Amino acid sequence: MDLNKKKSKKLDDYKILLLAALGISHELIICKNDQEHQRFQVTQFITSLENKINKTVGGEGDIPRQTD
Repeated sequence: MDLNKKKSKKLDDYKILLLAALGISHELIICKNDQEHQRFQVTQFITSLENKINKTVGGEGDIPRQTD
């Protein structure tokens, strides 16, 4: 009977560790998805800034410069 209690305890410990590992894996996946979304947003922001800079620089080139 004592052997069964030890096996049961080991099984319970194993289940606890397995659940903890599952929880950690889930958190890592969520963090990875959040990072990918943030990376996408940063890329969009940088592209938007580049477009605005190019429009501004391009707009200055269209204005004829006065020479004295």
